[in-house]
Amino acid sequence: MNYIEVIFTLTPFEPWSDLLSSELGELGFESFLEEDGVLKTYVTKDLFNEVKVKECHTLNNDLVQVSYSYQELEQQNWNKEWESNFSPVYVEKEICVRATFHDPEPSFPYEIIIDPKMSFGTGHHSTTHLMLNSMCEIDFKDKSVLDMGSGTGVLAIFAAMKGAKPVFAIDIDEWCSVNAMENAIANGVEFIQISQGDKKDIEGLKVDILIANINRNILIHQMDAYAKAINPGGELHISGFYLEDVTMLVEEATKNGLEFAKKNSMNNWTTLKFNKL
Repeated sequence: MNYIEVIFTLTPFEPWSDLLSSELGELGFESFLEEDGVLKTYVTKDLFNEVKVKECHTLNNDLVQVSYSYQELEQQNWNKEWESNFSPVYVEKEICVRATFHDPEPSFPYEIIIDPKMSFGTGHHSTTHLMLNSMCEIDFKDKSVLDMGSGTGVLAIFAAMKGAKPVFAIDIDEWCSVNAMENAIANGVEFIQISQGDKKDIEGLKVDILIANINRNILIHQMDAYAKAINPGGELHISGFYLEDVTMLVEEATKNGLEFAKKNSMNNWTTLKFNKL
């Protein structure tokens, strides 16, 4: 599936770039890059709606000047775009996320090789960075894991590196599933069971740990399926939303028999941990 790149110029840039990113996230935009005072945003072609973009409050606020342009990215152009912007990502002193065209960094306990192509999840965005950081504290040894909305597979790959088995990774986008398989092989964890699908495809599956880095609306919609898939005493870790979304997510999780345990935030993005009662 092709993507639409929408580039916004905002004056002043802060805090409006974060507010605009939040609004665009509600419209299905999946990735955001800040570069030289502009905000580059990406959404699948089927979800791009310019009318909805123009209705964003940030674009209609007198306190900020906003202009934008957009273009459709073919797969080949998307790859070039990512390679030009993709620098290694470091999570504390534990993880280095890099592409095959970067030099190895053996000083890190975990080195994850990701060639993103048209998938999302490289560690650059605060949500992926937060999730990887949270996963450093989890004991994955011999635990069964499900990564919902797996994108590049980076979270599933890290869980597998930490000893999780079996590991399942599901994404609704076919291209993401193909890319995740390639990345799993590149990291020597080809045993990860990767598939294309959504909440209906995890019916009957039982795991000890479920991780989901998606967006607020999908998390709420799929929360019942997550709760059913987690074994008693298991854990749910979610990200892809803002601090102001925490209350409604906690309410939905609690309604489905999950107990709130922990919260972490970075640049207003947030991760939540729940325990299965």
